[in-house]
Amino acid sequence: MGFKVICMAKSIVLEGPEGVGKTTQASLLGYLLEEYAKLPILRVREPGGTPVGEAIRSVLFTSEFRNMDATTNVLLFSASRNEVLVNKVKPWLEENPTGISIGDRDWWSTIALQASDGADPGYIEATQKPFMWYPNRTYYLDLPAEESIVRVRMAKIKEGVRNWRDDVPIETYREIRENYLSLVKKWQDKVCLVDAFKDPWNVTFDIVRDLLLEMKTEEPTRELATDLLKNFNYSTLRKIADKANDEGRVPYSRLSRDAELEREVRIKEGFSEQGQLREKMYKDWENLGLVRPRINTEHER
Repeated sequence: MGFKVICMAKSIVLEGPEGVGKTTQASLLGYLLEEYAKLPILRVREPGGTPVGEAIRSVLFTSEFRNMDATTNVLLFSASRNEVLVNKVKPWLEENPTGISIGDRDWWSTIALQASDGADPGYIEATQKPFMWYPNRTYYLDLPAEESIVRVRMAKIKEGVRNWRDDVPIETYREIRENYLSLVKKWQDKVCLVDAFKDPWNVTFDIVRDLLLEMKTEEPTRELATDLLKNFNYSTLRKIADKANDEGRVPYSRLSRDAELEREVRIKEGFSEQGQLREKMYKDWENLGLVRPRINTEHER
């Protein structure tokens, strides 16, 4: 009897404005899926992910080039995207039929960010059509512009210089978020709306559970996903999170928020407290007819 391989290769992408925790989630998701599901994992980022992509990334995020034409931005992001999809993601998914690729940004970012830069929306969408086969599922992490800025300012104080896009006006943050929410509304069958106010490991729990439930609806992965869901609960997550902390792979200290620094930044910027901004975010979702995810307070610290 031959060995039966379940052909389930999946591609997922984390999307959202600056400061929502996409890069952190890429690490947590990869660790959790490797530890719990024992599946091959590929992590990629955009722009970047290949030698050509990393070279393009250095140009795009260098402040002296911040005034390049918006259409040039579109073309550079697209070139980096083509390199990582053609030379990395596609071959890896073909070679790993039970694997999951985890991306940090994709073509959504080009539509959301470069439209705010002034590029023609019709041109942007036309250039991104060749990439719209990817991913299988998008996880959009949402925060109001004010909360994004608080997190970005805190990161800069702790880590130093990031990139020039962190320093754009709040109006730009708001416009980018509006562009993203329009994409969420348009692609509701392929996207999961995520409350990024949650603790990072709780966000990871929600994403993995959603992914497994999606896999359960498809024949090649139904049996595997059903089996994985049987023991996937919050206790399982905490054990894996503790293991990641003990190994120094994802220490709790790296994920914890500095309450005093956050308060100082919030006061300096003149922004509301988290609770008020969170309710505002939910109201935005309701106004767009988007389904508000169920809040499980048992999982929140």
